[in-house]
Formats: sequence, structure tokens, C-alpha cells
Amino acid sequence: MLPIAIIVLVLGAAYAVYLAPSDQKAIVGVVLVVLAVAGYVAGIALTDKGTDQRTYYPIAGAIGGAMIAFGWISQRQKSWPKKSEKS
Repeated sequence: MLPIAIIVLVLGAAYAVYLAPSDQKAIVGVVLVVLAVAGYVAGIALTDKGTDQRTYYPIAGAIGGAMIAFGWISQRQKSWPKKSEKS
């Protein structure tokens, strides 16, 4: 189940960058990466070395960070210009 969640998040991130206006693609990508890495680091910081927690908590933290980024992108997307129906 975890690999499926990771694949869906990666596809969602790629789609979010694709939908972003060209002048904001880099910002969207950076926010996604920074929040996912911050979640991963928080997961590492909360766990003990050599335990199974070190396997799952950082991944869950990265997923949580990416989900927060998707929420930010969703709010920001409301101000993006709409793509024309013909393209």
C-alpha cells in the first residue's frame, strides 16, 4: 500500500507542476520538495535509531509534508489564469 501512496503523490506533484503557470512552476516544485523533506526530517527526529519507526515515520512525515503542499497549491491555484478550452 505504501508504494502505491508514494507513486500517487509523485504523480500528483508532477501534475501540480504541470498545471502551474510557467512563471510559478519552480515555486510549486520547490514548495513540494521543501515540505516533503521537512516532513521526512521531522520523522527522523521523532524516532529512535535502529527501530522500525525509522522506516515508517519519515515516509509518513514526507507524505504529510507533500499533502500540506498540495493544500497550499490548491489555495494558490484559485488565482491562476484558466487554460483555454481549445488547448
